[in-house]
Order: sequence, then C-alpha cells, then structure tokens
Amino acid sequence: MPVTVWVVAILSLSLPAEYRIADSTSERLALPGPPGLYATQEFRAWNAPGKSLYLFYWVPRAPRDLGPMTAVGEWPAHVAGHETRIIETSMFMGQQQRVLVAHLQFGPPESSAMIYARGLDRREFASILAGIKRRDAP
Repeated sequence: MPVTVWVVAILSLSLPAEYRIADSTSERLALPGPPGLYATQEFRAWNAPGKSLYLFYWVPRAPRDLGPMTAVGEWPAHVAGHETRIIETSMFMGQQQRVLVAHLQFGPPESSAMIYARGLDRREFASILAGIKRRDAP
C-alpha cells in the first residue's frame, strides 16, 4: 500500500496515501507559573474516507488540560522507540466520543505528543503508531 511520510517536529509519520492534511498550525502557548514561560504547540490533522487522525506535539513538555477523558480499554504499544498505551475512550476532550489515543514523552529536547484517531480500529491505529519514527534518534 502506498504511504506518504509527514514530518512534525522530531517525528515522522508514514500514513496510507489516502490520508490528506486537513489542518496544520503552530502556536506559542503561555505556560502556567511565572510570566514569560512558553511552549510551542504543533498540531496536524489528517482525514481519509471515514477516518481522522490528529497529532499534538509540545516542546517543552506542556501540561494541557483539553477536557475530561473516560477510558474504556487500553493496550500496550511501541511508538518511536518508547513503550506506551493505546487508550480507547467513551469521553474525550469533554465530549462523548470513541477515540483511540496514545501519549508520548521525549527528551532531549523535553517534549511530549498526543496522537488520537476517530473511525480507526485498534489494529489500524497500532499500525500507524508503529510507523512513527523519531527523526533525531540514532
């Protein structure tokens, strides 16, 4: 199956060619605490027929409360050289919705990522996660 490689900060994602970029933003966010502390947030969204994939990447690690989440299942996953969990939700970002989500922590540089999907089954999502590479890793 043909794939397209997308680069977001230190990550490269190999997505099936049917995925098309739907949104791409980069913004500077004020961090809680003393004034003058900021993080950079990279956001990307891709759509394929009946499927959506979203990626947030923060440097430095930025605690963001994007709303309540209720987990209904979880499984181990390996992403960009790190062990993590795939979490299936019934509520995500404060809305009743089924998504599959994974959280990643990196360093150096101190950074974090959250990738989530709608309309994918666990096998499809795990396959996409397995194709994520850290570009600056040896």
